[in-house]
Amino acid sequence: MRPHATARNRALPAGPLPVERFFQFSLLGLVASGYLAVAGSAYLDIPTMVLTGGGILLRALLVSGLVRWNLSERTATVAAVAYAGFFPIDYFLLSHDFLSSTVHLVFFLAVVKILTARTNRDNLYIAVIAFLELLAAAILSINFTFFLCLALFLLFAIAALTSGEIRRSMRKAPTMARTGLKHFHSRLALLAAWIALGILTLTAGMFFLLPRTADAALSTLISHHIQVPGYSEHVILGEIGEIKISSRAVMHIAIYGNQPMGSAKWRGDVLTDFDGRTWSRAPRDPGDRSMIAIGGHISRDAHAGPQRSYRVEFTDLESRTLFFAGTPERVEGLPDATRVETETGCFRLLQPPPSDFRYNVFAVLEEPPEAAPPLYPPPILDLKHRERYLRTPTIDPRIPLLAQSMTAGATNDLGRARALEQGLRTAYGYTLELPQREVKDPLADFLFTRRKGHCEYFA
Repeated sequence: MRPHATARNRALPAGPLPVERFFQFSLLGLVASGYLAVAGSAYLDIPTMVLTGGGILLRALLVSGLVRWNLSERTATVAAVAYAGFFPIDYFLLSHDFLSSTVHLVFFLAVVKILTARTNRDNLYIAVIAFLELLAAAILSINFTFFLCLALFLLFAIAALTSGEIRRSMRKAPTMARTGLKHFHSRLALLAAWIALGILTLTAGMFFLLPRTADAALSTLISHHIQVPGYSEHVILGEIGEIKISSRAVMHIAIYGNQPMGSAKWRGDVLTDFDGRTWSRAPRDPGDRSMIAIGGHISRDAHAGPQRSYRVEFTDLESRTLFFAGTPERVEGLPDATRVETETGCFRLLQPPPSDFRYNVFAVLEEPPEAAPPLYPPPILDLKHRERYLRTPTIDPRIPLLAQSMTAGATNDLGRARALEQGLRTAYGYTLELPQREVKDPLADFLFTRRKGHCEYFA
């Protein structure tokens, strides 16, 4: 044992190396379990998963002594500053989403901190990072893997606390252990496992019973005020649970002059990317056209059809998407710099709207697609949009056969589309009930087993 720790190795305490290594591996296990919990939610992209996993693996090799490498604080600072400069590039050119860009930044800084941890304060930062990872996974994930990662997190937390206390006591005064450090790792690991198992066993009943008890008690004391979230930009098929239903009005429509609206359909947001399980908004192509509201007004090209004017007022709708019936030609009352995506016809605010937000619309009602005559000549997609909208994910081989059977009598593309629409209308039901259990392929489960679902399944 060295009598003093050098400045270069100030991370090592004055205690025996086995204690220090056990503590560092326990701390690294905290980070790894939190990382696996987030990765299991399918929210992280592959580059972020590879970077973070590689950083955790490299730290494990450093702690075990198999790799000797020292990342200086100066280099870490330069890397952090460089990535801060890269953040706008990620946001505007790569991710096109503030939340995703922020997640990339946080995980990059976490990897840097993990690789440069030397002091007790750095160890505390690593523990906080691990806890934040687990907290994020609790929000994003509903899988059983989260419970496994939670159990691992609890195990490593107890191991880190116990070994950290031993580590701290050894640094206070040069005391002699009575039995030495024989089988230290296995004995302390077994103790941590027993404590973690006991805590999980004792709290399992509280986990399942207390939320229901609290909900039953609070429901008699206060009224439930549920904010309706509006449209999500990330919808995962196969989620289990319950869709909250409320009869409270979230949007009011005033039709000027009592004009008949006929069979007008309201249009909101558009999700264009589907990977077989998740619907999401495609990153905006820099080549796509867009419009910006000037002075709170937007004017577009005129269309043929009966014109209508109406006012839309949001009450508790937490959505940046604006809703329209028909094709809007003029919109008044919008905040400045409202973006209009002309490719999909969506209107989106840059910020969530204030309470009692309202806007006036002058729109043209077009005939519903099922009753309108086919366009002649039929429109033809350019190659870029054809590739984007006709992408097919890896799906159950029975699904193409089902589509072929539904469209057997059709002679053209429009007829096949109508046949598919009619088949879904007649053979499948609409429901807001979520599945009671998680399935491997929610799309095949919808088509061949449940035969009912909400709108994203039909899409």
